[in-house]
Amino acid sequence: MVIFKVVRHSNGGYRYMVNMLRYIFDDRALDMGFNGISCYGTNEERVQKALHEMLIVREFFGKVSGNPLIQFIVSYDSKVNNAHIASALTKEIAKFLDDRHQYIWVLHYKPRIEETGLNACYHAHIVINPVSYVDGKMYSESPENVHAFARYIAGITGTSVRIECAYETTDGKMNSFYDNHYIHPAFPISW
Repeated sequence: MVIFKVVRHSNGGYRYMVNMLRYIFDDRALDMGFNGISCYGTNEERVQKALHEMLIVREFFGKVSGNPLIQFIVSYDSKVNNAHIASALTKEIAKFLDDRHQYIWVLHYKPRIEETGLNACYHAHIVINPVSYVDGKMYSESPENVHAFARYIAGITGTSVRIECAYETTDGKMNSFYDNHYIHPAFPISW
């Protein structure tokens, strides 16, 4: 099973953007032996340049307040047992956003024990500019959009997807909840 987490930090502002981009580019978390980072519509070489490019789109469309970035985290199960598979899957998953949003994805390696007792290690952070570079419309994390993305992930990975949402409460704390059902792939893929 894949865990698909949507993180929204509406009041984080510029500092949140800088901290998030530094975190995903942190060399300590990357498996540097392969292509574990990519982007679309922005620069993967320097965090500040990528941030500047995202801010230009926001300013062009007059959308400088509100949710500065949306973070999607895709935690792979133990079937994804090497960095090359995780990278290939993440590239395909990120394509869901290609036609409207700037994004950066990075693969991290951190072991965790699954419910099955097997060890899963790879997860991807996909950070998007919620302002579309096409028309300035904001990305909506509505249940319909989140479920559509989860269905896409299930189709790419060939495994069930559990959705988790994390959001900022009015007092500035983060709260999480799990969706009450799993998204199942239409056609399971064998590795």
